[in-house]
Amino acid sequence: MLFTDYFLNMNKVIKNSIAIALLVLASLSIYFGAILPFKKAQSYIYFIKTTSDTAQTLDELKIRLDKVVEFYSPIGREEVVRYLSNDFLNMMLYANNPEVVDRTMVQYIEPHMLKDDVRHLIAMGELYKGLWVKYKKTDDLVKSEDYYEKALSLAPKLPPVLYNAFDLYQEAGNKERAREIGEMILKYWPEDKKVRQL
Repeated sequence: MLFTDYFLNMNKVIKNSIAIALLVLASLSIYFGAILPFKKAQSYIYFIKTTSDTAQTLDELKIRLDKVVEFYSPIGREEVVRYLSNDFLNMMLYANNPEVVDRTMVQYIEPHMLKDDVRHLIAMGELYKGLWVKYKKTDDLVKSEDYYEKALSLAPKLPPVLYNAFDLYQEAGNKERAREIGEMILKYWPEDKKVRQL
């Protein structure tokens, strides 16, 4: 009788332990998979809504950016820095910022970008292209080309990589490299009349 009671109690303990473990696992999943990414997204939205009106110095801007970028979340980091890079590109191209502000934004975001993510490489290529177009410094063109070449090595058939690199080399006057990339584009999309003409 005691032996049977012992096993019944052990069975209850095991079932309760499993239930508690599953509850803890579900709670952690919700926290790390939903709550933290939601909070990170909120911090990004708050930054976008408030910073242009209230940031007075570059140091203050960096402090506010750190709050967004450094906010821990296992999901959402890659997206937030990519969205920020797009916001920076738009500010560079359409706002009348001094050069130091544009360069500070690019230098800030660059270390946060992933070196093996094609979307991040394209974004950095676009940022340096924006600097080159706006300020005509050869170093910016070289960095833009480097980022596009890395993206091409990782994703040689991806349309955004091919078309953005093609446009960059066209604008830079590198006809030979533009022709090579144009031929790659026509290999996959032979009906592209614009690329064929160029």
